[in-house]
Amino acid sequence: MHDRDKPHTHEHTHGHHEHEYTHGHDRPAPPLVKILGYMRAHNEEHANETADIAKKLAESGHEAEAKVIEEGLALIRAGNAKVAEALAALENADAGGSVGKDEKK
Repeated sequence: MHDRDKPHTHEHTHGHHEHEYTHGHDRPAPPLVKILGYMRAHNEEHANETADIAKKLAESGHEAEAKVIEEGLALIRAGNAKVAEALAALENADAGGSVGKDEKK
């Protein structure tokens, strides 16, 4: 049985790399936040590389295919912006802020 009240270790893989971290359930493990930051940057690098490919495709006469890729890139970048938003909230929580609370006035 999983004891959510005690710190414990999780192992997981992302295809090309593995991570292990320990945390309690009241706040995310610092390594988890670090991994999320790495993944956000890594995703952006892949998006930039894919944009370069789309540009080369367009230059070689494959404008329609390049346009489809660019539409997909917009979705990837929008998703990555959400990851960045969550990451900023987590980093704010680690600095004493709050996560997931509306700040409407």
